Amino acid sequence: MTRSEARAGVASLPRWLRQTLATARGLAASRGERAAEPAHLVLALLDRGFPHVEGWSGDPGVLRAHIERELPTPAGQQAGTAMDAALSSWTRKLLEVALHEAGALEEEVRPIHLLLALARLGYAPAQALAEAGLDRAALARAALQDASGAAFQLRVHPASAAQLHDQIVSQVREAVATGRTVAFEAYYPPP
Repeated sequence: MTRSEARAGVASLPRWLRQTLATARGLAASRGERAAEPAHLVLALLDRGFPHVEGWSGDPGVLRAHIERELPTPAGQQAGTAMDAALSSWTRKLLEVALHEAGALEEEVRPIHLLLALARLGYAPAQALAEAGLDRAALARAALQDASGAAFQLRVHPASAAQLHDQIVSQVREAVATGRTVAFEAYYPPP
């Protein structure tokens, strides 16, 4: 861990995340790069076992190949060790947003928060995730469902305020009757 990472609080991160960051730094260093970018972090997540996203049936191997193709090829630099690669400012910002996402859900940061932060910030690997069917909306739903343990989600598309009320009441009653936690998503059509 570099001094700047120690100052940034990396030591206080969960163990899985510190290990994932070390893997990302190792990937960057093995390519002769000086800093671990968000793409390295996604590749490190793939190495650890990609987070489960409900309803996603994509192939992590295809996602990996797409992200690896987007990484620049370093010219004439020697491979180093993980200690040689720092975290880029983009990766540090990604961590900051992921920690904020987790805090908003009042839970410890998890892999899904990293992916959600990546999609929110729009960094390069976010396009590969979106093409694989993991856009920002899908990741937000997965993070919310992961946080609540929701077995079902309310999805209401009201035509009127009365219809909205009826849909919510009906679905919440069903959730309460079955003892499920409820995650809520609403879509309001344009006027």
